[in-house]
Amino acid sequence: MELHSIRYKEKDIIVLLDSDMKLVKPVYDYLKYLRQKDRAFNTIKANCSDLKLYWDFLNKEHYQYDEVTPNIIGEFIEYLREPNDIDNVVSIYTESKRTGKTINRILSTVYNFYKYCGMVREINNPIIMEEVNRPFDMFKSLLHHARSNNKTKKSIFKVKESKTTFKLVSDNDAE
Repeated sequence: MELHSIRYKEKDIIVLLDSDMKLVKPVYDYLKYLRQKDRAFNTIKANCSDLKLYWDFLNKEHYQYDEVTPNIIGEFIEYLREPNDIDNVVSIYTESKRTGKTINRILSTVYNFYKYCGMVREINNPIIMEEVNRPFDMFKSLLHHARSNNKTKKSIFKVKESKTTFKLVSDNDAE
């Protein structure tokens, strides 16, 4: 799998090519849809990069994108966390290769890809969303009290994000 940038009609287009250097059609169609929605070039590039990781996983495990189940999404999360690419080695106490925010962003891209596929090809979305009560600290609109249900959708696959703290360094310590 490779990402390529192609110049077409004065615009750069990001495409995903498989190992035979053929276009991955479902990803191409989704990225074309994002271009039609006037998404930024870097957003499309990031989405393509996320889908490249997903397609690498599907090819490695010999899955088809249109036959994915929630269990396979769980395997994909473990694949994203795995610190090394060695098969048949199970690490118990190791840190994740990617942060929780990165994994959630990748899952969001995969969710939106399947949402698009559901509109176009009638493929079921394997990322299950559950309705949860809106947290009190979440942004509230002007008329939030008038709504009959204060619920929002949340993925059951959402990974816990660690809070990062920053240590300020003085000029003297920096030298």
